[in-house]
Amino acid sequence: MPTKRSQLMYQHITSVTMKILQTVPFSKLSIKQICDIADINRNTFYRHFHDKYDLMNAILSVTFKQFFEHVDLDTFKASPFSILQDLQMNQYIDILDFQLQDTEFKKIFDAAVFKHLFKLSDDPEFIWTLGEIYVVSIWNQQRKHPYDTAEGYRILDEIIRTKRFPTD
Repeated sequence: MPTKRSQLMYQHITSVTMKILQTVPFSKLSIKQICDIADINRNTFYRHFHDKYDLMNAILSVTFKQFFEHVDLDTFKASPFSILQDLQMNQYIDILDFQLQDTEFKKIFDAAVFKHLFKLSDDPEFIWTLGEIYVVSIWNQQRKHPYDTAEGYRILDEIIRTKRFPTD
């Protein structure tokens, strides 16, 4: 069982990393940057995480677990983008919008989202919904002017409901 001191250091490292991710793309993030800003040595970092990917997966896992603790799956299937917006992600939206422009982060994020969502249910209809969310997300990212996460969720849910992409 981790000690209180170990838990506090773990939280310190993740908190510092979240602050750094506001301005530094994940692909440019280094362990050295994290250690310098957190005022820790590399050994301390490696006691808690194998590498920056392990750190990012840990942050995403905790975040998704907190977000989806109280989500009704039927409501999520009907309006997934609205649910994501309603989960009070405001503190993370700016970081997420910034980081999703980074290909390396996007791969980690997509894998983490679907890994966590698959844990919620093995209902085939829910799994199809996950596929639809993924397709709509890819479609949106490929647009010349993608819908903003915080404001375009109604349009994205409409695409899920109607199974039709709007014409621009």
